[in-house]
Amino acid sequence: MDDGAILPVVHRLFPGSDMDEKEEKAIVWVSIPLDEARERLLARGITVRRELKLIRGLAVTAPARALRDLQEEVWVTSVEPDREVHAIT
Repeated sequence: MDDGAILPVVHRLFPGSDMDEKEEKAIVWVSIPLDEARERLLARGITVRRELKLIRGLAVTAPARALRDLQEEVWVTSVEPDREVHAIT
């Protein structure tokens, strides 16, 4: 994903103002090894819930502000809400 394309999506999905400190669940796709990304996220105070090795991503919980700030990092390729997935039978 183009770095410039992340900004509008992240701001739309994790709006600012009074919602900055609201905890959100998200998936963070990265371009670096997962263990290195985990350390970088933890250093920012972001809770890493799970490593998603098949997609080179991490399931995280963080304030909306912190998720928006991640879009500035060159090693972050995408940030999206972590939502429940339901199978249709």
